[in-house]
Amino acid sequence: MKYDRKPCPSSPGMPVLQGRPLSGNAPSPKRAARLSHYLFLGRGDYLLSDVPLDRIDPKWRRAAEVSADPADWSFSWNLDAWRRKLDALKSLGAERLYLVMNGFELPYPSRKHPQLVEPDHVNVTHEFLQSALDHAARIGLEVVAGFSTTGHCDRALQVYPDLAGVHADGQRWKCAMCHNHPQAQLFVFDVLDEVLDRYQGFSGVFLHPPEVGEYCHCIHCAKTYRSETGRDLAEQDEAGRMSWFWQTGMTFLSSLYDRIRARNAHLDLYSCTIPGVWRRHFDAIAPLLPPDIKLIHWRYGRFDDAARNQLGSDLRLFTAHGHRVSFANSVIFACSSMTDAELRENNRVVNRFVQGFGVDEIVYFVGPVWKQERIAAGSVSPE
Repeated sequence: MKYDRKPCPSSPGMPVLQGRPLSGNAPSPKRAARLSHYLFLGRGDYLLSDVPLDRIDPKWRRAAEVSADPADWSFSWNLDAWRRKLDALKSLGAERLYLVMNGFELPYPSRKHPQLVEPDHVNVTHEFLQSALDHAARIGLEVVAGFSTTGHCDRALQVYPDLAGVHADGQRWKCAMCHNHPQAQLFVFDVLDEVLDRYQGFSGVFLHPPEVGEYCHCIHCAKTYRSETGRDLAEQDEAGRMSWFWQTGMTFLSSLYDRIRARNAHLDLYSCTIPGVWRRHFDAIAPLLPPDIKLIHWRYGRFDDAARNQLGSDLRLFTAHGHRVSFANSVIFACSSMTDAELRENNRVVNRFVQGFGVDEIVYFVGPVWKQERIAAGSVSPE
């Protein structure tokens, strides 16, 4: 389904809006945005439960961004610890928490996929999450349930390898399912339905598209393309295949939102951008994304001139189709080279910049590792 919305014009060079090049120059800020945090209930996409905490590949996570102490990781926290963390976020001014409910494994006692649970997660061994959600409601902290859909599902692909996407050489992807595989779709339905059946009190649902930079070569993609067009997918050029793959991904994502609305029409709905791909194909996929879905656009690290220019272009592009946009910054991941003072000033400057584009929410990515002083230093209140 395409939604009735005029796409923004574009050119072969820099994207344009109303005939003007997209630059990094922001309009003047309008009003203060709300402050939120993004936290994994379990290990998320950091590591599998059978990998020691000090064995994380430094290519993906620097030593300062993780911890060898299990007490710093969210999978080890009991109800009292979660209450303290929620209270701490609220004291920093947070109004909302995006709580990711899956990832490499499932941090709850799943009945549909028990082989995928984090076996040492306290919510698996001594389930407490509903009580934590009740506490969040008492202190006025909204909680949005987050799901990684067909990406960040390494354990599931070990158990269900046939659901993985396929490289050009026929090898299976290691980190993402193909959304055109019917059984992969059913898997996502399972996780979404199970969590929303099991736990009450979420104010919304956040769906994270897979972070894949290539299109899939599986038979399900070929069959889907032929059924839609009557042609062979292999006849498409590279750009066309990538655009089509993401269009089908957005169609699947929209079906998930329809499924959520059928359960509870009052839930707020969110997604996030996948910048590298969406910059090239957003005009094709945006009309397939319901206009009431709020996008979270993320960028972590130092805010230099190159980042400023790119971020300005991104925000104009991702707001041009009528979607509201939040901005995700970071307080630990990708920021470990900064001192606390540098991090605080960096986040203050970038927050002010993005608010000039109509961003009304700043989301601080925490992940699965809690470092109290660092979180406090980086969680700068929007001005």
